[in-house]
Amino acid sequence: APARQQDAAPLRMPVQLFGKPTSSLFKRCATQMFRSSPSPSDHEGDNEDATRSPPLLRTNNRTSNGLKPTLSWPQLVGVTFFAVCGGDYGLEDSVGAGGAALTLLGVLVLPWLWSLPIALMTAELGSAIPEAGGCVVWVHRAFGPFLAQQNAVWNLVSNTFDNALYPVMFVDYLVWFPALRVANGMRYLISLGMLATVTALNLLGVDVVASASNIFALLVISPFVALVIAGLPKLPAAEAWLGGIEPATGDPPIRWGAFLSVLLWNTSGYDSVGAL
Repeated sequence: APARQQDAAPLRMPVQLFGKPTSSLFKRCATQMFRSSPSPSDHEGDNEDATRSPPLLRTNNRTSNGLKPTLSWPQLVGVTFFAVCGGDYGLEDSVGAGGAALTLLGVLVLPWLWSLPIALMTAELGSAIPEAGGCVVWVHRAFGPFLAQQNAVWNLVSNTFDNALYPVMFVDYLVWFPALRVANGMRYLISLGMLATVTALNLLGVDVVASASNIFALLVISPFVALVIAGLPKLPAAEAWLGGIEPATGDPPIRWGAFLSVLLWNTSGYDSVGAL
């Protein structure tokens, strides 16, 4: 009995920090989370339970069933590209908040400090626990159903607001082309059309989404490649590399909150790949 109480003690930390749950749903989760761990005799002769996912979160594990993964590595790269950044789009606010030089420095440094640890964690846990539930299953394995539920709910809230940004950003870029004549009513139609297209691709399956991601990635990157190629012959090397461009005077102060939040947003998302 003392050993069981000692095993359950770390799990009571959320209650000590946030108080006891009040809703019936949280009470049920907390009851499952804080109950004593079963004795070894409960699973005697069943060695597979240690590697199985919990019954509430058990999913179709393709690799454990001996089947080949659905996605090839180019498809995985395409999905990861759009799960993380999707190109240079969206960095304009960082340039406005911190300047071009500081934004470029952040793009070069921040992925090593912020993105790489998350990517390595996802690679390790995704290989050790190859479940379609991703980080929800990982949290469930480590901390129990209560915190796993919190993780799932807040992921849903975050993705709801995050996915609502992209149709708006897409239409905002189209406004810069006067020939398209994107009026107010047309903005909503284009946004709905984009959402319908993405929803249809998701309904067709993850392999279709991955293949489409590779095509979209080429379309997204190609304008930047074309601009670099077109601009290189017109770039005076002496002015570019030897300080020929004079710094602007009277720059506004750096807005660190907006600068860092946009950069972190553009370099996050590797953990979502663990659900594939």
